[in-house]
Amino acid sequence: MSDSTFDGPAGVDYDLIEQVNPHYDKLRSASVALLQCELQPLIDPKIQGILDLNHKCHAIDVLEPGCGTGLTTKKLLDLDHRIRLHAIDHSPSMIKKAAEYLNLRPIYDWNGTVDYTDSIVRMFGDFTTSSAALLLNSDIQDELALFGDNYFHAVVSTFMLHDLTERQRNWVIFNLHRVLRPGGIFINADKMAVNDPVLHQQQLESRIQKLDLFERLGKPELKREWLNHYREENQRDTLMTEKAYLGTLERTGFQNIETFYRQDMEAIVIARKGEVR
Repeated sequence: MSDSTFDGPAGVDYDLIEQVNPHYDKLRSASVALLQCELQPLIDPKIQGILDLNHKCHAIDVLEPGCGTGLTTKKLLDLDHRIRLHAIDHSPSMIKKAAEYLNLRPIYDWNGTVDYTDSIVRMFGDFTTSSAALLLNSDIQDELALFGDNYFHAVVSTFMLHDLTERQRNWVIFNLHRVLRPGGIFINADKMAVNDPVLHQQQLESRIQKLDLFERLGKPELKREWLNHYREENQRDTLMTEKAYLGTLERTGFQNIETFYRQDMEAIVIARKGEVR
């Protein structure tokens, strides 16, 4: 999807896409539940006591690229008060919605104003006891370039990678692997085309038919925008198939790669960065 799409009607009424794809929230919840299982040794005091009485985890650094309106962000923050979440989205309107949803204060410009429309990175929240999230209005490629190696315990992404071109996606996956700590986990719930092109086309046509909901709601402009989006993400240089995605993860160096769940055009894939030998 182009950079400006979510700053138009699709962004204003973004929540309506949940009516077209009601299983999206199930994918978000499942992704966070997977992370909870992964982090259990870090967040459970009893397990901490058994493993190492003298080494407590005081902060759990998590990256969420493509945070959108903050629906997954909220679920992640509810996991544990020690989670420090870096949530990034390139759309100013999406970041503004997420900040309002999470009740995070803006980090103001030098002149004390916030302009959501210009190109300057916008930030909300902090890492104090009252807030464990930092929302960044920026391009994920720009931000990843700033993080050092082996920084995050986990990366959780929902419905972001499929919007990138294959070249952009490969670069992002390489750098997600780089910024993960050894043993860190990457959980991605995303639109991921099945490997059978005939079945994928059938699923796509079924999804397009569901966009008729917007016309019934008196919002034909939303149908046009999402239809254009579906066309964009199915271009040859953008379409993300499950086979291609898993192959990229493996070539990048991820291990224990598993398609954990699939429903229609979407799937959850988990992968881990190898431990240092």
